Amino acid sequence: ALGAIVPDGLYRYEVQGDFIRVKFKKSGDEEIKVIAASNTLTGEITVDNTPPVVSITPADGATVADVRPAMTIAYTDAVSGIDPNSVFLKLDGTDVTSQAAVSASSINFTPGSDLSAQTHLVEIQVKDNAGNTAAAVSTFTVLAANAAPVLSPIGDRSVPLGASLNIQLTASDSDNDPLTFSVSPLPL
Repeated sequence: ALGAIVPDGLYRYEVQGDFIRVKFKKSGDEEIKVIAASNTLTGEITVDNTPPVVSITPADGATVADVRPAMTIAYTDAVSGIDPNSVFLKLDGTDVTSQAAVSASSINFTPGSDLSAQTHLVEIQVKDNAGNTAAAVSTFTVLAANAAPVLSPIGDRSVPLGASLNIQLTASDSDNDPLTFSVSPLPL
């Protein structure tokens, strides 16, 4: 393989010798035409054995509060560029590529429905124009929606004007968040 001995890049070449360029034309009988005669043959060769570089947002191991998190996967290839038709995106094992916005530098996807409060898997595959493949995975966790605390019923209370009223308040929170109580406006 040329890439094993030559680093990635664009190389120009020039070869000295006797060359004849020919054109083959097929229309009934084959015909050979001499296009040009030259002592020098020049051209370019691009060597690209390096796969694209991929980065995923949300990052691997991230925790998000949004149940429809925006996902952006950026990819670059410095030598031959990205083939946008090769981009393949999965969320939790389901192909969502057709629901995403794909470009030569990124794919953007936002789920059309709420994700459950658990860990989710994003898988991306992309090729550069030389056919080198990059694949990456990332997991992120969606937090459960924070439930509002529930205040225990107080009931109707009455007290003569100017007298104090003491009430024992109790409440619960299914998320086990710390609770604080306040009353306003004071004095009543």
